Amino acid sequence: LNHSKHSCGSLPSFSASLELPFSRTVTMSLVDIIGATADQDVDRMEEGKSGAESASSDSNELERLSDLHRLSWTVFINLGMLGIGVALAMLGPTLIPFSEQLHTSLAETSALFTFRASGYLVGALVCGKLLDTTGNPAFVLLLPLAGTCAGSFAFPFLTSYWLAGFLFIFQGLAMGMLDTGGNVLIMAIWRDSKYLNGHMHAMHFFFGLGALVAPLFVSAWVGRGLDPMSAWVVTGAVVAPSVLGFFILGFTSQPKTVTDESAAGPVFSKTIVLAGAFLFAYMGNEVGYGGYITAYASTWLKASDLASTNLATLYWASLCLGRVVAAFVTPYVNHIKYIFGHVIGALLAAVILTSVTAHYPGSAEEGSTGWWLGVVLPTAGIGLALAPLFPGMVLIVEEIQQAPLTGTAA
Repeated sequence: LNHSKHSCGSLPSFSASLELPFSRTVTMSLVDIIGATADQDVDRMEEGKSGAESASSDSNELERLSDLHRLSWTVFINLGMLGIGVALAMLGPTLIPFSEQLHTSLAETSALFTFRASGYLVGALVCGKLLDTTGNPAFVLLLPLAGTCAGSFAFPFLTSYWLAGFLFIFQGLAMGMLDTGGNVLIMAIWRDSKYLNGHMHAMHFFFGLGALVAPLFVSAWVGRGLDPMSAWVVTGAVVAPSVLGFFILGFTSQPKTVTDESAAGPVFSKTIVLAGAFLFAYMGNEVGYGGYITAYASTWLKASDLASTNLATLYWASLCLGRVVAAFVTPYVNHIKYIFGHVIGALLAAVILTSVTAHYPGSAEEGSTGWWLGVVLPTAGIGLALAPLFPGMVLIVEEIQQAPLTGTAA
């Protein structure tokens, strides 16, 4: 016992004299343990502070790279919209030459609009789901755009009606996928920015710009005595840069349509259903008017080929102008009232056009007062009125839901 007492009493001095690293934690006194723990905490706090500063620096660098990356996405999405705008508007001015090349009636050739609309419907339906479930939106958009590019180069040489129909279905698929995917991706890329409205309307402006230049190319071809069908080559050339761009982006980091599933808006809701019904009617009118106005003026109003093509140019130019105006105005106005006002304007312009030309086409003879007031002016009015409806309605859905719009909902 005495030996034990002596050993216990001498333990502190023994531990003080023995400084072996592997036994220090065992022999250290309670005070030493607390002191060492405090020192380690201080060291961790210093390391954490240094790490936070380093992370902040890395975050700033990543933010700069992110800005450049999302700008690249925006550029190639806009180029894609420019290309499908050209493709969409090219069919109207070349509808009659296309009918002659395919050896079909004008009514049969007009069914190509239906083929393309069917592809658009499928593309719009599947693209959103693909964006939400696949990890590579760039390749989702790349494939249909590549098909559109190849098909556009082939159109001047086609003589098979059914092959033309198949290629127009594929073209519609690209339009539907880029229209839906472009909206979702632009919102995903710029949702945290004050420039979201501007980028959304700018994207649709490029679509309108493409639709504007298409009739100009056809007019230039006709003016030089060239086959109007050869103007389709321009469509392929315009689409090609976006194909290359999405191919490159496919090997980079991809934007996520919804980063937080719990914060995402519903896939089906009253707001989405009503907005979908509105856009269903809108797209039919926008594409239908731009596609048929040339043939309508040429066959029904007996206008010259140049004047008929210029009507399509005027329509798409007005659409472009309206979207430029919307990009600057919409951040400062009530979106719902703004859209409602444009719907009323489009209806009034359509009523004027119909009342002047439907029953008495002779009253709207090219160059007459009826032509300018009953055809030209309403055409410009319809383009201006329809301009902000598509991007505006998509933005309204997010405003009402107060939650991000997923690809599936779009």
